[in-house]
Amino acid sequence: LDRARALKILHLEWQGVAEIGGLEVFEAAEVLYLQGNRIERIQCLESNPRLQFLALQYNRIAVVENLLHLTDLEFLDLSGNLIKDLDVTELPKSLNILNLRDNLCTQAPGYRDSVLLRLPDLIRLDGVMLQASEGEQTSPAEDSTPEQPAEI
Repeated sequence: LDRARALKILHLEWQGVAEIGGLEVFEAAEVLYLQGNRIERIQCLESNPRLQFLALQYNRIAVVENLLHLTDLEFLDLSGNLIKDLDVTELPKSLNILNLRDNLCTQAPGYRDSVLLRLPDLIRLDGVMLQASEGEQTSPAEDSTPEQPAEI
């Protein structure tokens, strides 16, 4: 039990998990992989406040919710889910990397602007690096010179 409490990284991807639960014992977890399951709701993460990295891509999630208590969360991948309408106020402001690719919400008018307004420290949105000062997309060619390779 003490070993479980001390675990920092949990791999539960591609296991056919239908709902998030039973993670209370993993209170020290900082990284949680849950991609490729059958999860429909983001829930039961209250006992994991130290999470910094949350991978939930390719599930059946329709609503972004129950994440605001994750004040250390820096990475959130929800790509390939069923999110049509995004409530940006449900996103923790601590996020640096957010991926919502392959969700209908990314096609909504004003999607990018509302996300950038909510998340001022965002450096990567939907797989694209953002310019620090303006929050504008840049390509690797614009970011680097031959002496300085682009960040990946």
